[in-house]
Amino acid sequence: MPAAAPSHAPLVLNFHGLGGDGASQAAYTRYTDLAETEGFVTVHPSGLLVETNEWGATRNWEGIGEDNPGRDDVQFVSDLIDQVAAQGCIDPKRVYATGFSNGGYFSAQLVCRLADRIAATFSVGGISRPDGCQPSRPVAMGAIHGTADEVVPFDDSSTSVLLKGADIDDDKAQELDAFFAEIIPDEVAEFAAGFNCTTMAENMFDAVTTLTSYTDCDGDVALRFYAMEGAGHIWPGSHWDKGTGKYPAAEASGLDATADGWAFMSQYSLDE
Repeated sequence: MPAAAPSHAPLVLNFHGLGGDGASQAAYTRYTDLAETEGFVTVHPSGLLVETNEWGATRNWEGIGEDNPGRDDVQFVSDLIDQVAAQGCIDPKRVYATGFSNGGYFSAQLVCRLADRIAATFSVGGISRPDGCQPSRPVAMGAIHGTADEVVPFDDSSTSVLLKGADIDDDKAQELDAFFAEIIPDEVAEFAAGFNCTTMAENMFDAVTTLTSYTDCDGDVALRFYAMEGAGHIWPGSHWDKGTGKYPAAEASGLDATADGWAFMSQYSLDE
């Protein structure tokens, strides 16, 4: 449902990608700068440092690349929301999740498993609707993905660079092959179907970006998917990617994953 004027500040949880940490995600996305301007709270958690991960010792979020049955990052997020709320500064009906790559996947996981606490999500460079996903309520979702992403392929026409030369046992290799063969637009469409969205529209957002919008969904939510033609594994709008000459699609696009993500998510709050 559309958000009402909050009595406390909204909260944005911003999750880093594989191998990153909270500090690097904050610097990459500049969400703290936007939070100061717009008057919301932003938190950049760091995932667990995993020594047995297929890609070596690195930080990640629960899901792909981490199958520890004793780990529950979703419960960690619920506890984190409680901890921040205990300070009396946030509106619990306006808690949002965004993230890059592994953090984008994790944000979508929260829709499946923590929909009663997350009002909207915005995934960048990674989104999947896992088998058995049964959100307790419809959740507004946004996502951005580059069609030339070499880390998380846009579709099944290429193989993730993470798998090339990786020392992975056969069973895990098959699991990862299947995971990275997912077609990103189809994953978004599956969420839309699950929320009974009846209207889909496709328009050019800018010269290199196609925006697919799903509306008339249960709970009056909407889903948006931005496909950036020729873009790689990036956070559009980040100063780390602009001006380098390496990402021409980022230079040609007016899309800003931070500002546009916040503008989308901030329209929504949990049902009363």
